[in-house]
Amino acid sequence: MQNLEIAAEKFSVLERVPIGICVLREDFVVLFWNRCMEDWTHLPSSEIVGTHLCDYFPHLSQVEYASRLQQIFAGGPPTIFSSQLHKHLIPAPLPNGQLRIQHTTVTAIPASDEPAGFYAILSIQDVTELTQRVQDYRTMRDQALAEVKERLRVEEELAQYRNHLEELVEERTAALFKANEQLRLLESVVVNANDTIVVTEAELISSPSPRILYVNEAFTHQTGYTPEEVLGKSPRILQGPKTDRAQLDKIRAALLNWEPIRTELINYRKDGSEFWVELNIVPIANECGWYTHWVSLQRDITERKAAEQALRESERRFHAVFNNTFQLSGLLRPDGTFVVANRAALDFFGLTQEEIVGLPFWEVPCWAFFQEIQETVKAAIAEAALGKFIRHEFTLPNAWGNLTTFDFSLKPIFDETGAVILLIPEARDISKRKQEEQALQSLVSGTASVTGEDFFPVLVQHLVLALGVRHAVVAQKRGSQLQTLAFWSNDQLLPNTTFEIIGNPCQRTLEQGIYCCAAGIQQLFPENHLLKTFNIESYLGVSLIDSSGQVIGSLFILDHIKLTNEPQSEAILRIFAARAAAELERQQAIKALQQFAAELEMRVEERTAELKQLNQQLRKQLAAIEAAGDGIAIVNPNGEFSYLNNAHVTMFGYESAIELVGRHWKVLYELEEMSRLEQVIFPILLQTGQWHGEAIAKKRDGTTFFEELSLTSIEGGGLICVCRDITKRKQDLEALRDSEERFRQFADNIIQVFWMTDSGKSQNLYLSLAYERIWGRSRESIYAQPLSYLDAVHPEDRDRIMTNLKTAPLGEFDHEYRIVRPDGEERWIRDRAFPIRNEHGEVYRIAGIAEDITQRRQADERLKASLEEKEVLLREIHHRVKNNLQVISSLLQLQSRYTKDPQTLSILKESQNRVKSMALIHEKLYQSEDLSRIDFNDYIHNLAKNLLYSYSIDFNTVKLNIDVEQVTLNLETAIPCGLFINELVSNALKHAFPQGRQGQICIKFHQTDDDQFLLVVNDNGIGLPEHINLTNNQTLGLRLVNTWANQLQGSLELDRSHGTTFKLKFLELHYTPRI
Repeated sequence: MQNLEIAAEKFSVLERVPIGICVLREDFVVLFWNRCMEDWTHLPSSEIVGTHLCDYFPHLSQVEYASRLQQIFAGGPPTIFSSQLHKHLIPAPLPNGQLRIQHTTVTAIPASDEPAGFYAILSIQDVTELTQRVQDYRTMRDQALAEVKERLRVEEELAQYRNHLEELVEERTAALFKANEQLRLLESVVVNANDTIVVTEAELISSPSPRILYVNEAFTHQTGYTPEEVLGKSPRILQGPKTDRAQLDKIRAALLNWEPIRTELINYRKDGSEFWVELNIVPIANECGWYTHWVSLQRDITERKAAEQALRESERRFHAVFNNTFQLSGLLRPDGTFVVANRAALDFFGLTQEEIVGLPFWEVPCWAFFQEIQETVKAAIAEAALGKFIRHEFTLPNAWGNLTTFDFSLKPIFDETGAVILLIPEARDISKRKQEEQALQSLVSGTASVTGEDFFPVLVQHLVLALGVRHAVVAQKRGSQLQTLAFWSNDQLLPNTTFEIIGNPCQRTLEQGIYCCAAGIQQLFPENHLLKTFNIESYLGVSLIDSSGQVIGSLFILDHIKLTNEPQSEAILRIFAARAAAELERQQAIKALQQFAAELEMRVEERTAELKQLNQQLRKQLAAIEAAGDGIAIVNPNGEFSYLNNAHVTMFGYESAIELVGRHWKVLYELEEMSRLEQVIFPILLQTGQWHGEAIAKKRDGTTFFEELSLTSIEGGGLICVCRDITKRKQDLEALRDSEERFRQFADNIIQVFWMTDSGKSQNLYLSLAYERIWGRSRESIYAQPLSYLDAVHPEDRDRIMTNLKTAPLGEFDHEYRIVRPDGEERWIRDRAFPIRNEHGEVYRIAGIAEDITQRRQADERLKASLEEKEVLLREIHHRVKNNLQVISSLLQLQSRYTKDPQTLSILKESQNRVKSMALIHEKLYQSEDLSRIDFNDYIHNLAKNLLYSYSIDFNTVKLNIDVEQVTLNLETAIPCGLFINELVSNALKHAFPQGRQGQICIKFHQTDDDQFLLVVNDNGIGLPEHINLTNNQTLGLRLVNTWANQLQGSLELDRSHGTTFKLKFLELHYTPRI
């Protein structure tokens, strides 16, 4: 009872404080119950003081409360009970029926009647209103967090979309680099090409002017125009008067249908000179299949054209000689069959060219009964086919049975390998000559058998002998001159010479056919050098006439005496002249045939080379067709496949083209599609010659697929079919349409405004429906005037937005600004934009999202105000807790004044220091900007100084050495850690430096690499006695040190080597919120 009176007297100063105060003894007996507790519990102090508190509040005997109170009775750190306790301890409700919410702090104070014991002081504060405000704050915080999470979700989706766009840009950039490399190689080829390359716009030929966009260097060399003179102009500047209009019409027809064209025509250079070009024009399409350019490859073929013209002239001359000669001639294959025969041969055999071509030479109908002739001719052809030159004389019947004697020869023609490819047969009618030779056999036996190059020398030699003259000359006509073929004079053959016909007796001979001057020839031609040189007196000459009646030369005799026996001499001379004319004509014909054969051989070689080149081109084209990715097939006039490439076979699921060759095209289509092709497509194909479109084809296994089909009629019937499987493309297009529709629905249904403009922001390409709801204006106004949306921007924000738009890099910006709706309402807008690039990496679109953030801005303002209010409330709580602790500290100070016992005074001072250490924590909290963490550096400095003041220690006697990192701790960790430091520093100040001994106390606090904290408290005093250790000690101070070390869940070490050193290593504590 005496204890109760002492307690009542001691705590009477707390009777009227505005918080509930209850003091418990270790046995749970109530020692003090102030008036505030009476008002809340309706239990008077007189009734409850001295009784067991659990009699009124049985729940306090529960383990969760009893164990924590036992820690307080053991001198443990202050603890805070949850609000659940108040439902039992303070049941008094508010006027509205709601239960009160109290904040209960339980603190240990030394018991005056028990030296080692403690009382528990329960300080209870009504925090109902504060809790309600905190709850409101949490609700607003949750709403703000929800809005933030939604915003983060949208931003994450936008980030994913942006990343997707960046991946697409990277892929397009890689493709662009590859395309640029290919373009660089192609450009090198184009620039250094020998042929002219011209690129124009993809304008129709009927347009005013498809302008030239590019020409290579070869164009300047070929035409004389520089690129600057032709770029932007029409290719028609190269045309002129001789440009073939028919070829231009052919080009126009091809270009109108976007078809490649190859032709030859005359163009004109800058200087006006004309030249022939081989022209290849091809349309170029982009990846979408749209034609964008024409590419023209021009090759100068002027020299080739000249060569072709010369060849045609040569062929004309050849045919003139070939068909107008009286000799039978032609061309035979090595097997003896006719390739061609001249007119004389056809007339002789009585056949047409068509009848004789392909007919063996020995099977000419008029020779059917002359087996000996057939065998001889057959043997001669066999020998000639081996490369031998064959010559015979034959007496052959013509188509009417008349016999003619021929000088017949066979000359082989060889190719570049030395193989015989043609035979030239030649048959010369020598019937008349035979008759004359027989008549003069006895006179000219010496010349009868002489032919070839020796003929003319032998002729003039025998002529001189036969006529008894000194000089004889045979000459051929060469324009206005005569060239001697043989000149026999004074028993010797003189070198050949050339002389003019005019002023010469030969002039009259050539004009009259025969001319004779028996004497006095020099008087008639006094200026003639030949007559003077040889002192000629007489002259007799006969013209040499070829088989066509043309004068080809002259045969004449000269003598220094008068000519006698003129008729006989004339007759003999005529005979020899005929022989000489025939020989000369024969030799000329041989030379002509030799020349023709050479030209023909050259032509054959050229044609063979062209054929070889054509075959190579055909093989390349066939290889290209086989390697093509598109299916290509040829259908004959009967509708059956005659050719299919590998791609076509594979596309339709077949293993080999053999399975389809000879089968009708209808096997590749269902009945309905087959009917559409026949009734709709084929009429168009018959009218235009071509058709291009889509069809549904059938594979071998019966499955169908979409194909892109191109049909082209072939001259003479049949079709060329080119097909491509477009099933994947159709699926992609359908997916693209679905994607575009989903995008449109997404853009039209999101609450934000989605917009898109061109790169210059001069044209608005898309604006979602949300614009009309947020701006209150129609979208049509923006489509008409893209920048009119700036009119709605608040005047105070407009200049800033326009400046930012001008300086934003590549169309990227993120702005917040206000707009004024037509109804005067102001709204906050966040507008973000990003560039869209094409496959070349160029910005060609700018897209953006504008959202109404008015509510968010308003919520931010409300949240800011609310947070400021909550911060004030939290600071007030810490301030009040600090004040309560200060009250307790003041109570302890006041109690010390009434206590004379030194031990009790020491206990009260220690308790007061502990309360002050906790009060200092709350003071630092409400003074700091972060209400949940304490600047422990500043706290330790203040705590140590307060302890020195508390124990009245001179700073010069005991010095403080504080080494603390700039560390912050939460409340749960700071309180036990501060009490730990308080206890160790207090013990050092009390016991380490007796009788005014000087020394030093060191406090070190650092954070280690493993995120733990290391606290070291050291003094260089007299040290701890040996019998005192951490695990077994009876001193209250060390017990409390162990208790707080355990509460921090740390490891504690004691070092006695240099004074006393305590090392505590721990992690920051983290508790769940208590409210």
